[in-house]
Amino acid sequence: MKKIIVKDYNNEWPDLFNRSKSILLTHLSPLDVDIQHVGSTSVPGLPSKPILDIDIIVPDESVLLDTIKSLEGLGYVHVGNLGVEGRETFRQTKSIEGLEYPHHLYAGLRNSLGIRNHILFRDYLRNNLTKRNEYGILKMELAQLYENDIDLYIDGKTKFITNILLDCDMNHIELSKIIDSNKKK
Repeated sequence: MKKIIVKDYNNEWPDLFNRSKSILLTHLSPLDVDIQHVGSTSVPGLPSKPILDIDIIVPDESVLLDTIKSLEGLGYVHVGNLGVEGRETFRQTKSIEGLEYPHHLYAGLRNSLGIRNHILFRDYLRNNLTKRNEYGILKMELAQLYENDIDLYIDGKTKFITNILLDCDMNHIELSKIIDSNKKK
């Protein structure tokens, strides 16, 4: 099992994302997609596992299907939604020039729960220094406590994340779905 490592924020993460976005947009052209940097590496000053999270946001199912085909042609394998409706997950199957660093790639419908969850949480932390710092401390502590257990690490963050999403007006049914999908990983 891989050791969980949380590092201080790296100012190179936005540049890595921008290069990735450029490569992905070029490959996905002319599809109607929006590409967003999400996850902890997208929040300036927040400690993170050094793995970028990238969401490709699409307007409808037909564009999602075309996006899946295009990403498979680029060298990703589509591994399904992993229990998160409206958000598909991809893994690299080969080295892709410009995308050699660790990253998680998702494609999802614009208003799907999985995409909204990522965007709302990112934006909240970007705009709330106190909560960002609390989350950073929590992540560092959990990485030390559960350095070899990703499930316990994720479980330890769940209450913090769901409390923020409640502040962002997500309802309890939506939060239950998010909690359930995190347990399936």
